[in-house]
Amino acid sequence: MLPADTNTELTDRLLQRRVKARLFGDLDASPPPHVGDYRLERRLGSGGMGTVYLAYDPSLERPVAIKLMHAGLQGASERIRREARALARLAHPNVVSIHEIGEHDGQLFVAMEYVDGETLTDWLARHPVRPPPLWRRALPRLAAVERGGPDLRPVLERFIEAARGLGAAHAAGLVHRDFKPDNVLVGRDGRVRVADFGIASTLDAAAELAVTDDIESPLCTRAGELAGTPAYMAPEQLAGAPVDARADQFALCVALYEAVCAARPFAGADLASLRSSVLEHEARPAPRWVPAPLRAVLARGLQRDPAGRFPDMAALIAALARLLRPRTAPWAIAGVLVAAAVAAKLAGAAPEPAPEDSAASPASPTLVERLWAAAPALCLPRLPFTGDPKAALAAVRARMKAHPTDSAPYLAAKLEAIELLLRSGETAACKLAAATREAPLSADQVHALSCLERRYCAAIATAAPCPAGTRNGGPDGCEPLARCEAIGTEAQARACLAGEPDCCKHALIVGEYMDLEAGIAGTPESKARRRELAEAGCAHGYAWLCDQAAALDPAGPKVMRDRACSLGHAEACAKAAL
Repeated sequence: MLPADTNTELTDRLLQRRVKARLFGDLDASPPPHVGDYRLERRLGSGGMGTVYLAYDPSLERPVAIKLMHAGLQGASERIRREARALARLAHPNVVSIHEIGEHDGQLFVAMEYVDGETLTDWLARHPVRPPPLWRRALPRLAAVERGGPDLRPVLERFIEAARGLGAAHAAGLVHRDFKPDNVLVGRDGRVRVADFGIASTLDAAAELAVTDDIESPLCTRAGELAGTPAYMAPEQLAGAPVDARADQFALCVALYEAVCAARPFAGADLASLRSSVLEHEARPAPRWVPAPLRAVLARGLQRDPAGRFPDMAALIAALARLLRPRTAPWAIAGVLVAAAVAAKLAGAAPEPAPEDSAASPASPTLVERLWAAAPALCLPRLPFTGDPKAALAAVRARMKAHPTDSAPYLAAKLEAIELLLRSGETAACKLAAATREAPLSADQVHALSCLERRYCAAIATAAPCPAGTRNGGPDGCEPLARCEAIGTEAQARACLAGEPDCCKHALIVGEYMDLEAGIAGTPESKARRRELAEAGCAHGYAWLCDQAAALDPAGPKVMRDRACSLGHAEACAKAAL
């Protein structure tokens, strides 16, 4: 009769050999234990699915890792075989390679690439993120521009590599369902590999999960299958609902939050309290010393609703990669924005990263990307357009002709053309916008198109005429006809307060972005400065700025909100009605 679990026998035999070798040298001539054709050398570790051994492959003369599954997982053997075969077809530098799957004494084993290194858990313990000292944390602007703040680059680079491995598996139709630092290997060569794909149960009933007080150990179902590790499980996973690739995104963001902040984003020392925290509460905001763009990425990846997270792992990777780019200090942003090409591109482009063949300044897409990442649901108003609309439209159409109609550059140029037409008063372009929804757009492009339709194609809230010198711009109401000639954010702010209302929009948006970067957007000083700009524009008939002034003055927003509604701002009218 076979033992309950062959792992116990093999572990004992390996231990005996090591003890005898230590006591008697090479006197022990008994053959080493084998799994299939692989000669076991030593036990590497054990987890919820099985025990991992370092072994030797005599046919190819190389070390391999052998995972011998626990005997209780025999009911899941077919699924494990299926997903191991899918992984074996996946060749990616950030995924542990699968060599073979077979059986030994009735138990399933998987032979895989041996990674000479350590787990990401051990790597993080040796490379902890150290918060800035208390005196520097009291000056969030310094931390935000990374002058003396913690060096997050090594940690971000490791997690980006892990995310690439997950993304490759998702593209192959696999979901990890138990991503955590213990399941990520960092080789001595520095390369990151994700291991243990496709091991978690996809049961639909939360009642099938066995209650445990240890949230860091694998959680099993009552049928004996692994269901994941509670500390990193997404809300839908803890609720026992079906999961998809966005659950891996949530787990990665939990692990990244933990690596950066030395704490987890959800409270709970046991499964019951953790489950309640994840299902009923939002994630705890990362500390203020963490750069604002990273806080925004974590907040989005940790949304309870999977639809609120990044659309896929590629989008999360792009957001993390942007954090590694050289960053511009807030006080230097105004100097970057003086280029006329930047202003023209921001005015004429959809609120998304500029296409690669764009002639715009490289600073402009970075600004738009960060603004969108900080508030992805916000339809940012366009800055004043200072170029020749006909010439701009001709240039965009020429770019469209240079690319296939289903290519990304073509669709990016098409969105620019639609916006130029709508901004010129061509309401017939609304039909073109509606038809473009059927194209293979990115998440950013869908957002941009929705904002254009909302701004130019939705019903106007009120038929009240706009004051002299303004025009009705759609749901955002009246706005000035004049063009702001001031260059630079500070100059725009001075012009706004001196009576140039359409300079207020630029000064308010970029000023808020600079304060977000500095981590001071929530301070009374920042809000008072922005409210002053908003009220100045509102006084000259700018409906959107009236609504912004109301939002920045929670103590008495009614006057500004009523003013915004009287100038045709749709959302302000809806709020006033409530």
